[in-house]
Amino acid sequence: MRTLTQMDAEILRRFAAPAGLGGGALSVALIVAEAAILVGPLLLVWLWMVGGITDRRAAVTAALAGFLALGVTGLISSQIDRPRPFVVGLAQNYLNHPIDSSLPSDHAALLFALSAGQAVRGRVGPGALLFVVGALVGAARVYLGAHYPTDILAGALVGLVAGVVVGRGPGVCLANGLTAFGEWVYDAPLRALRRRSR
Repeated sequence: MRTLTQMDAEILRRFAAPAGLGGGALSVALIVAEAAILVGPLLLVWLWMVGGITDRRAAVTAALAGFLALGVTGLISSQIDRPRPFVVGLAQNYLNHPIDSSLPSDHAALLFALSAGQAVRGRVGPGALLFVVGALVGAARVYLGAHYPTDILAGALVGLVAGVVVGRGPGVCLANGLTAFGEWVYDAPLRALRRRSR
């Protein structure tokens, strides 16, 4: 019977980019693997600026979930030193990634935490978008040799759990309080302009 590590390596070998990948295929994969993560924070900023109170609370919840997920992945990777696929010769290092632990994926954890943070606050559309982006980023990072498939799954699990944890109980109270404070700060220049115009 094959171990999970053996199955992980076998999937990676079948899915990883071939040696010498270049041109448009490499460019698209690099954009998805490295730049698409910006969709998450940019979406939260956009929801804050154009959305109502529900959007703002969901954005803050998602941001808190993202911070929690990144903290947990940092703790896990400091304790588990899993060599990246390119270190053990299973793939090329197309991302020029530093040699550190591959488990779990920070990118997957962040995007899936943002997704879950949106969804638990009732913002299913933005949550679904972030879920898809997280899956694409994870697949691209496996394809380009930075992660094993289970690194992505572990990061996704950490992110989803972080979103659910922050989206319940005390996390909701914290998110609501931070949203109220954020709105007060955000609206301060408008209040000052209103006072001057009187």
